[in-house]
Amino acid sequence: MNIWKNTKRGSVTLEAAIILPVFIIAAVTVSYCINLAVATESVTSAVCDEARPAAQRMYIVPVPAGIARNMENRVADDGVFVDRYDVTSVRFINDTVYLKSEFTVKNRMPVRLRDDFTISCDIKFRGFTGRENRGTLFTFDEMEKDDGSAIVWVFPAAGERYHKETCSYIEVCPRQMVLSSEIRRKYSPCRLCRPEDLSDGQFVYCFITSGRAFHTGECTTVDRYVVSMTRRQAAEEGYSPCSRCGGG
Repeated sequence: MNIWKNTKRGSVTLEAAIILPVFIIAAVTVSYCINLAVATESVTSAVCDEARPAAQRMYIVPVPAGIARNMENRVADDGVFVDRYDVTSVRFINDTVYLKSEFTVKNRMPVRLRDDFTISCDIKFRGFTGRENRGTLFTFDEMEKDDGSAIVWVFPAAGERYHKETCSYIEVCPRQMVLSSEIRRKYSPCRLCRPEDLSDGQFVYCFITSGRAFHTGECTTVDRYVVSMTRRQAAEEGYSPCSRCGGG
């Protein structure tokens, strides 16, 4: 009888010795899976929050610089359980940004059945380009009406007339533009005013018909420049139509 009792106690002890480690490993594994979910959520939240100001900047600069760096810095500050975050690809197609990235969470489970976890995080967002008007469709007669929305050009520093884009008065004058990577690709920095240190989003001036460089407003070659606005806005600001081109 004593032999049976000792054998029963030994069986319980053996079962406990086998089941308890398995239970502990399972509990730690579930806990780590929760950490993975938290890491994924924190990265997604940080990336989406950083995409919002980037989309707003695209209203001024169609291809803003530094998106990848800003994303990585934001995740480094706000990411939970994230050991590394890298943006692998940023593409601009029309007004849409396609961003591919990945982040790593180290495998700290007691039983390393695999290496560290690398998870992809891809997002797509559209730059803010103005509010979309979903009004009624125009008829042909309504489209023929002059509603003052045509683009004209004026001399803001010294001028009283507004002009067509093809007017001979403005063809030879520099135009005010917002510096962007597209401008840098199309034009080279002026050798006189050295505008290469300007950041994207600042005003520069380009000779559309005869120049190959962009300039600062203080450049000696930029004495009179033109800016664009609607015909209605030009009239409201006191400009009158050009006598040569009719102002559009």
